Amino acid sequence: MRISKKLLSAVVIPITALAMATGTAQAATAKTPDVSAVTLDASRFPESKTITALEPYVKATVDGWQLNAPDSVRRSVPQSELTAIEKHIAATNASIAAGAVAMTPAGTVGPVVRSADGGMQVMARWSGSHGYIETAWYGFKVWFDAYYTDKLQQGLASAGGIAAIITAVGATGGAAAIIGVVALAMIPMVGVCKEPGGDVFLYIITLTPTPGVVCNPL
Repeated sequence: MRISKKLLSAVVIPITALAMATGTAQAATAKTPDVSAVTLDASRFPESKTITALEPYVKATVDGWQLNAPDSVRRSVPQSELTAIEKHIAATNASIAAGAVAMTPAGTVGPVVRSADGGMQVMARWSGSHGYIETAWYGFKVWFDAYYTDKLQQGLASAGGIAAIITAVGATGGAAAIIGVVALAMIPMVGVCKEPGGDVFLYIITLTPTPGVVCNPL
């Protein structure tokens, strides 16, 4: 899960993050999302360096996330950000305890969906023809292949619009909703986040009500 560190400024957009992370929001495809509040202020949510520092000490269990960072690490990150992270983890774990969401063996969290044959599936990862989106303890990780990354770099119209971006990663429900809201903020990040092979990983940090789109926080 570790990749090269690129600690960049983030694009942030107001949104109710917990609803997105637990999949309780509906797909925002019916109308164009309100992105009038897009800013370049990265001070309103935990920075990627904080995510990087705490990542080795976050463990996924059937009961939820466990953050067991030593005191030296906890003191090394801004306490306000640590508090936000602990509240986010506690809220996720409470949702798991209530049965609203569940943890997968892969360490992703999502709502439990019943299939027509009575089986159950945790919706925590979605795949499309040009990428995927999956949940993470800090929010969501998104990947686009080189072909679609090139389209994104050329702008929203070239990518086919917001609905096409959602389709590219196969997102539904809360995952589609959050892609729909941050899509325009993702566009300028693609060029600076692009990997040497032409594909791109983007990370949507939803640890506070104002999520950020960043490059490689881990």
